[in-house]
Amino acid sequence: MSSGNEGAVMAYPIEASQQLGPNQSLTVTFRPAAAGLVSAIVNALGIQPPVDGNGNGGGDGGGGGTSHFRSFTVAVRLEIFKPGASQPVAGAFEHVNVTGPEVSNRVIVAAHTPAVDADLGADWTAKVTNGPADFHAAYRVAESRTSVTVRYQVMPGNLGKVDHILVLMMENRSFDHMLGYLSLPNEGGRKDVDGLTGSEYNLDQEGNRHQVYLRVPPAPNQSGTSFLNDPEHGWDHVAAQLSGDADHVSNAGFVRDFEGKLLQDAQNLPPLRQTVRDGAAIDGGNTRTIAFRPAQPGLIGVESTTQHAPTHSDSGKLGGLNLRRPGSTAVIANSVTAIGASQLKPLEHTATAAELAVPGNWTCEVLNATEVTVEFTTAISYVQEAHDTRVQERPWGVMGYYNAAQLPVYDLFAKSFAVCDQWYASLPTDTWPNRLYALTGGSGGLKETPSTKDVEQDPPGYTLKTIFEVLQEQQVDWRIFFSDLPYALIFKTLAQDATYTARMRGIDELIDRAKTGDLPSFAWVDPNFTDVPDDKNAASDDHPPGDVCRGQRLIARIYPALASSPAWPKTMLIITYDEHGGFYDHALPPGHNSPGPPDDDQTHHVYGLRVPTFVVSPWVEPGSVSKEVYDHTSLLSTILHRFCPASDGSVPSMGQRADAARHVGPMLSADSPQLEAPAPPPVGDCTGAPGAPVDPEAFGMVLQKALFRF
Repeated sequence: MSSGNEGAVMAYPIEASQQLGPNQSLTVTFRPAAAGLVSAIVNALGIQPPVDGNGNGGGDGGGGGTSHFRSFTVAVRLEIFKPGASQPVAGAFEHVNVTGPEVSNRVIVAAHTPAVDADLGADWTAKVTNGPADFHAAYRVAESRTSVTVRYQVMPGNLGKVDHILVLMMENRSFDHMLGYLSLPNEGGRKDVDGLTGSEYNLDQEGNRHQVYLRVPPAPNQSGTSFLNDPEHGWDHVAAQLSGDADHVSNAGFVRDFEGKLLQDAQNLPPLRQTVRDGAAIDGGNTRTIAFRPAQPGLIGVESTTQHAPTHSDSGKLGGLNLRRPGSTAVIANSVTAIGASQLKPLEHTATAAELAVPGNWTCEVLNATEVTVEFTTAISYVQEAHDTRVQERPWGVMGYYNAAQLPVYDLFAKSFAVCDQWYASLPTDTWPNRLYALTGGSGGLKETPSTKDVEQDPPGYTLKTIFEVLQEQQVDWRIFFSDLPYALIFKTLAQDATYTARMRGIDELIDRAKTGDLPSFAWVDPNFTDVPDDKNAASDDHPPGDVCRGQRLIARIYPALASSPAWPKTMLIITYDEHGGFYDHALPPGHNSPGPPDDDQTHHVYGLRVPTFVVSPWVEPGSVSKEVYDHTSLLSTILHRFCPASDGSVPSMGQRADAARHVGPMLSADSPQLEAPAPPPVGDCTGAPGAPVDPEAFGMVLQKALFRF
């Protein structure tokens, strides 16, 4: 590097920094290792000029802090030169007039240009000039603290096109449930996506046929983009869902399995009560008989009110209530109310199954004990159903799918980036084992998420080696950006070593770092987990009963931050789901009736169901679809092959499954990057129903118990 002021150069990426005065330059030299895109990013912070003789100016370089403010200009020109060239092949210029403390004094400039094989034999130059002489500034050009980062392709092949890989793992949705609409004739109409045809169906326990259907606009017992219950998705339940019936070889048990879950959930629901209302004027000394019949054992309640109740009666009473069983003259419950009240004393009786076995109507007598006509309004409530299942989904809810109107961000991704329609969960089971596979290449023999009781008695503190530890050993920069809880804290090494916990940061930091282009090589992103009972309205992981609208909002925040980042030309975002969550998918995963993947665990040679997965990068062909078989260990394969290859091309082993997994490099097949990424569409109001109470055995509850013991 050479410059008007000398700066320090570090290993890849090439980085240099210097405080530059007006018209001073900083230059760095570099030589791309392989043909591909060259990117340079400049961050310049203007330094507020000192106080002049009239008391103007001053401050601390941050753009404020005194009663007098002297306006200044921050102006930066970036130029990239090929070997031996006198004219730049790429460049950019930006400036800002800082007229007050509220105006940012930061300027970010980026430029990108391709390097071909013929350009690799000599040094390139990136030149940064502060306030170039040919720029006529509105105010005095300030000195600036200027840094420049140069990146180029360091390895051949598609993976070498990206320097930043981010993974966002959402929760519990199947491919057909979220993206099956893409192939429907009246929806996406795409023939290149292995989605729904519209004729798929399951039978319920009574043999009724339930076809796939659009969940929105809302139908009875639906809440649109929310799903009121959490279908089963543990090992045995997935086996039941993938079972066949008289009409199907496989994938026929989703409705029946969910039917059983709803019956189980219903036991915790209050009864559905029915109310009979009667209003009548009753002459003094007379009674009115009201007939009714409870449908289920339980509490019978009677209330009767009056308007303009008399203040005197010879008996000293307003009236009373008498309750009788069918076919009996005996009073089983009664109440008497003194004069002066405006309503009769309420009456209660708990009806038993034996009492309801007697046919006929029950009766309630309303007695007017005064000498004048009084109007009584009576309400008799009883149990209509043992449980109020109106707050539940219907068994066929798992056959529902969403479409472009409900998933606008995903619809954009399907058109503008790449869909993987053969991406499977690593195991046919629930969250915990699948997330373990995604981070370690195995589950340590675990087949299902542990219960809260198991966690209390034997806290996990998993010692499985994670991808974060491998990257740390390889000196690769990584971060975890989380919303409410970082899942990675279940790993003992990560939780107990400040070297690792210091790299776990809130998701706001990801957004801030994207603005400057300062993205890590690898980042894992955790959404706000629905199962963690802090605020369901904040949940953004798509886990039922969470609202998928809020998941769209999360992604509509992350994606534009990356797409507008100066680091976008070298970025790849992978969005996937840990497992299918019990929702219907028509594809039978490999390993069930066909050869499965290799695995260190002899009982794990099988994939889980398909999950929605996108590869979002300027290097994917817009609207492309990958037909390759992937699972969550493909994330590990991709990270290892990009950041940890040895000179012979080998990568650190993370188990048989990860060793054999495909990486996503073939999807980064575009000859040139899509530098102008499409803007995300608006996401509507998220007004879904609150759903069922949080299951104490759900993933987020177990995670909270594992981390904090409460």
